[in-house]
Amino acid sequence: MDRVAAALVACRFMDGDLGMVYRDGVAQVEGCRDRVMKLPASPLYARSLVDRNLAVLAYFLGKLLGVQ
Repeated sequence: MDRVAAALVACRFMDGDLGMVYRDGVAQVEGCRDRVMKLPASPLYARSLVDRNLAVLAYFLGKLLGVQ
């Protein structure tokens, strides 16, 4: 997500790049979530799930607005 924020500030997305950045971000957050799920009763799982849902929301909002 840091890459996305930096690119937004610099306004330097190339055509189609934003969607790829979000998809990569979602994949990374899901990987983190899968690793955290293996921990016993961790509150990190809920935080990871929130991060994933926000990344997916941002991705689909971008698609809806035609940004990517």
